[in-house]
Amino acid sequence: MTATPRTLPIRLPPVPGEALDSWLGAIMLRSSINLRDLLIAAGSPFPTRTDHTPDYTTCLTPEEADRLAHITGTDTRLLHAMTLRRYDGYALALHDTRRVVRRVRLWGRGIGSRYCPQCLAEGAGRWPLRWRLTWSIACTRHRVLLAHTCPVCGRWPLRRLSNSHQVRQHECSARARDGRTCRTDLTQSEVIPLPPDSPVLDAQKWINGLLSRIEAGDDDPRLHDAFTDVTAIAARSLLRAEPGDFTDYGTQIEQARQCHGNSALYAPVDAAVIAGPFTVAVGIVRSPLAEAAFTAIHTLVDREVAVMPKGPTEQIRRGITRLASVDLEQQFWRAADPHLAIGPRLRYRTCTARPRVPKHRDHTVIMRTHSLPQLLWLDWALLLFPPQTNLTGRYNYHFWRAALSAAVMLPGWWQQHYDLATSLLHGNRPIPLGQRLPKIAPAGTDLPTAICLLAEYLDRHPAPIDYARRRKLKGSDLLPEATWIGIRHRTGTPPDDQYRLTAVRRYLYQRMTGSDLYSPSGSLNLDSTDKTRNLPIILTPSLLEALDEHAAHYLTSHGISEPVTWSPPLAMVDHLDLPGRDMPLPDTEHAANLIRSRLSPTAAANALGTSPEHLRLAFEVRHQAVGAPLRQHRPDRCEGVEEPVPRHIDVNSSAEVRAKPSNGTAAKRTPSQVLREARARDSEAKRARVLKTLNEMAATGEKITFLRLARTAQVSNWLVYAEGLREHIEEAIKKQNGAAQREAEVGSNASAESLAADLELVMAELRILRAEQDRLKAGVARLRETEAERDRLREALKETEEKLEFTLKESRSSSSHRADGAS
Repeated sequence: MTATPRTLPIRLPPVPGEALDSWLGAIMLRSSINLRDLLIAAGSPFPTRTDHTPDYTTCLTPEEADRLAHITGTDTRLLHAMTLRRYDGYALALHDTRRVVRRVRLWGRGIGSRYCPQCLAEGAGRWPLRWRLTWSIACTRHRVLLAHTCPVCGRWPLRRLSNSHQVRQHECSARARDGRTCRTDLTQSEVIPLPPDSPVLDAQKWINGLLSRIEAGDDDPRLHDAFTDVTAIAARSLLRAEPGDFTDYGTQIEQARQCHGNSALYAPVDAAVIAGPFTVAVGIVRSPLAEAAFTAIHTLVDREVAVMPKGPTEQIRRGITRLASVDLEQQFWRAADPHLAIGPRLRYRTCTARPRVPKHRDHTVIMRTHSLPQLLWLDWALLLFPPQTNLTGRYNYHFWRAALSAAVMLPGWWQQHYDLATSLLHGNRPIPLGQRLPKIAPAGTDLPTAICLLAEYLDRHPAPIDYARRRKLKGSDLLPEATWIGIRHRTGTPPDDQYRLTAVRRYLYQRMTGSDLYSPSGSLNLDSTDKTRNLPIILTPSLLEALDEHAAHYLTSHGISEPVTWSPPLAMVDHLDLPGRDMPLPDTEHAANLIRSRLSPTAAANALGTSPEHLRLAFEVRHQAVGAPLRQHRPDRCEGVEEPVPRHIDVNSSAEVRAKPSNGTAAKRTPSQVLREARARDSEAKRARVLKTLNEMAATGEKITFLRLARTAQVSNWLVYAEGLREHIEEAIKKQNGAAQREAEVGSNASAESLAADLELVMAELRILRAEQDRLKAGVARLRETEAERDRLREALKETEEKLEFTLKESRSSSSHRADGAS
């Protein structure tokens, strides 16, 4: 049975903020006892030998705290507050199983303490716990840098608790080799004074405020983040410092830094060495978005890149991931932007105001394929086309649009190789994106920024068209011949070769799905004789409207309730300098006159100083007819002719046609009016179905999201974002979140969207593996053929050698016979 320890006869309360070893030394001095006597009085688990006494100021075990509390009459919570454990996880990190401070993490200091000589003299030699921290470098009361060594022996004060009570607390307790104690009066040590307006003092006051919050019990995780960021930036500033960086903080501080060397793994003990980097780091962490902070960060990144032997992306990423603040991460990535290639710039979005490290297998990026066509929208492509791109080549034009669309997949992409990203969008068609990226985004333009902004817009506002679903449509049943003949007769389209069914079907399929028809797609795959590219230039508005109507009915027949075409708004990149801004859309009236004069579309585009694609876009977006069909044709009597708009028809700004009869009688409704009314009724029915589904989901407690509501109600994604519905849905989501706080369960109950994204990613990876398998099989087959050819050649060579050897023997024998006959 363990005996209860006796209590000390003299009680001495600790000074607020005092370290445990300082308080124990004061008790020893007041009670006139040595350290061994104090430990014996405390009993087990304290050792009775003092040659290897643990550093109890680092931390106390619960049993040790109970023993000390009993013999000193002090609360155990106060004892724990006198150890470095109170700062653990915030300003320093303790080892999990050992009584030591981790020196690398958070720049922890292992042993010893800094000190202010004047504070020691005024406080009767009592040592504050804060002086044990790396982040205490200056005394804001006396405006001096803290000393760190004894001026006589050069040892660190309080390396271990003094064994004798005869050593005063303001004296150096270090022992020399002969066993004598130094006992130098530390209150007489010389220190470096600081001016009242010194930035070092200002930085120390800010740090003291954080330490006060930790001591008060504030468990805000931002405190840990602040010290983490200060550690990372101070280490970089110390490692990459150059002569003259810290002259403004004082000549002695600058000289101390130059004498220190280039090591930044452990925190310097000398306060003068760390004062400059410490002040720079605090200035950046306090105001990470300030211009001065960005300038300092830019300087650090430039110096790091200058000494990196290889590409800077990975090394910069390692340094940035040590930061805890999102704002600081973004500032560092912004500063690194000029040093990165176009691929990492897009992946990390360093060309935007919000750079960030990609998440592994980010489902948001994977689901972006549903909002992206294989060929980038024409208006966006023309705005982003590099000026040196040859747009006259048909394949070149499609290839660049496909490459630009694949580039939109890169923001947030987590792999350094892009085969999987292009496979998700383009299937088995090879897109050498890594080779084309430097040409896609030449230096000096804002094209990478535009690509990132477009990707972020699609992530926040998914397209109302599910392009991944539409790419699965085969298109073989699109625009049957009988339907095409009816459209031609109704719109007065001439039956010329330029309007052949195959070309119109391919154009409509590509317009509807955004697919690249140069990739394998069955009967719709383009060939060298196709005229699809110039078809939009010769289409009349009525023919284009009729084709869109047929496409809408075709989509509805396949269970797709979405608009035929869509394009993201260009307003988001109005402030950027993009290559395509120098080439506006041409005048369609002038272009139509040139084409009527028997010029080809390419020749007309050259005459107008533009490209055929700009001409194509101009004709696709026009809102009224440019005249008669471009090739004059007299329609048969059985063919319908497009009539001009009568005067009593009012065309308003929204392109709606309303009949205004002059005689007061009801005018006969046109087919377009009937179609609009049918669409209006259909829209009202869908809106009512959305609201009904929303009420049912709210009543059953099912999780409400825009995408899930659209799928449950069987409507398009864009409809739930429309005015009049979006407000009701957002209100229902808020009520549901307020009624029941859902706990995030990591790795369980995966959503359908998450599973769909994983499935698409796995399928894309499988396609890549299968393609690689096919390449390997082909290589093995070629190798076998080569081996067979080698064996055949060996047999032929062997046979030839045998024939040659036989011939040589015959020659020798005949020669010998002739020689014998001659003799």
